[in-house]
Amino acid sequence: MAEFMIFPQRARVHKVPETVSPKHAAFVEPLACSIHGVELGRIEFNDVVVISGCGPVGLGMVAAARLKSPKLLIALDFYDWKLGVARKCGADLTLNPSKCNLKAEIERLTEGYGADVYIEASGNGASVQQGLDIIARQGRFVCFSVFKGDVLADWSLIGMYL
Repeated sequence: MAEFMIFPQRARVHKVPETVSPKHAAFVEPLACSIHGVELGRIEFNDVVVISGCGPVGLGMVAAARLKSPKLLIALDFYDWKLGVARKCGADLTLNPSKCNLKAEIERLTEGYGADVYIEASGNGASVQQGLDIIARQGRFVCFSVFKGDVLADWSLIGMYL
């Protein structure tokens, strides 16, 4: 929004065309982040994908993950209205972890296998442990959040997933 800016010599700079409204241009960066997060998960056709958090970046991740055609795309959030938006963005299933036993539900859906890809986009530290509890052996865990404080998760479990 500045008239002039200084960029490092090797920076990638893209000027937003005049035909794109500032309202729409504001979504470029969060959507680019969403797509990058999904790419980190290396989603494949037969994957069960769980995206935790349905804020702007999480919803962008749901839409981007849908384009990867996973076997099952699950969105998680504590707010049911956000889960409704996630369904419109392409989630096959939405779950509110405060209203279900998430681990049991994922085990039921995957016949005990667990999620192939878990993407943390909620910013809630408890979601990290939640992901560790439901991810499959050799699953892909993408932590794409900024947390307020320390994340208290049992990181000693990481070795059992590798």
